[in-house]
Amino acid sequence: MTETGPIVVFANFLSDLAVDLDEGQMLTTWAPRKAWLLRPGDVFVTPVPLSREFLRYVYDLTGVPPESVAVVEVPPAGAVPLARAVREAGLVEQVRALAGDRGAALLPTALDASAIAFARDIGIDVHPYPTVEAAEAALRTTMLLNTKTRFRETAEQLGMRLPTGRMCRRPEVEGAARDLLRDHERVVVKPDRSAGGHGMRFVSRDDLRGGASLMLDTVGGPEGL
Repeated sequence: MTETGPIVVFANFLSDLAVDLDEGQMLTTWAPRKAWLLRPGDVFVTPVPLSREFLRYVYDLTGVPPESVAVVEVPPAGAVPLARAVREAGLVEQVRALAGDRGAALLPTALDASAIAFARDIGIDVHPYPTVEAAEAALRTTMLLNTKTRFRETAEQLGMRLPTGRMCRRPEVEGAARDLLRDHERVVVKPDRSAGGHGMRFVSRDDLRGGASLMLDTVGGPEGL
């Protein structure tokens, strides 16, 4: 693969890395922003429709000729990874034909097993890895660093500076937040695994005054990290 080859921008916010595929509607909300990555000759595989007005706005700012980009809109398929949704919609051959034999590579939002299998199916590499096998070898590290907990562990091992933080199960979140608020003005609560920003909550001391309870979104399940 070369840097000048076309990219298949694969907006797989619904992936093996996501905290909860049942949150698919929230996760796919972010898919349109991947249009900003498009260059002439690229292919965009998106799980949500993109309006002409939005694409025109993007192309006007990026200078990409609209006719030089192919957009493949994948019909909803429920709480399944995007690669499976493409197969169920019968769009694999279309994506393969658009990628062509121009040295294209897949650029997934989330590097997961289903995206790698999809790249192998249509016969292209995974950006920025030199081969599909090289991308596959990175999966274990990707899965580890996708969680906030493992990222913090790895960063600490590398000597990186990190803000104060704590990992706990959902029922323990309120107590952990109260402890941290003794020394900090605010804390941020996040699901441990990728959730596209869903479930993130900023909490201040005022939110927990007078014995008030901390209300959280359901993302991650009742015992989630």
